[in-house]
Amino acid sequence: MTTLGERVRVRRKEKGWTQGRLAQEVSLLGYNIPQQSIATIESRGAVRPQCLWELCRALEVEERWLVHGEGPRRRKAGPVTYERDLLFEVVHGVEEALLRQGASHNTSPSVRAELMATLYEYFAQGDEANEDLSRAQVIDLHTKLKRV
Repeated sequence: MTTLGERVRVRRKEKGWTQGRLAQEVSLLGYNIPQQSIATIESRGAVRPQCLWELCRALEVEERWLVHGEGPRRRKAGPVTYERDLLFEVVHGVEEALLRQGASHNTSPSVRAELMATLYEYFAQGDEANEDLSRAQVIDLHTKLKRV
């Protein structure tokens, strides 16, 4: 398997799913994707960054394996997977926020990294009883986003 599309197709078939079923599974995880998009991913070998995380979760594969064909194929259970998923979600959220603000192309990698690190720290140290950010955290984030 040399392309992302081939890896998606092989893994989907291993699970016994149609393209429509994979689209449903990805949609259940939070990214609405039509069956035709799955067909496009499989034929062109490219995937939008916005749905990569959900696609990997649905197929139960590691992101690095799906994108590059490297590293372990299957997702590992436990804290390592949680932390990688959390990081990927933070990166995805920052990229979407920058796109919404129209600052995506003008934002340096160092500023993006700082935003992502800050968000990761806030959410990684959070607990389930208190899902909201503190006022100080919100002000800190707002200040950093205004610099973008």
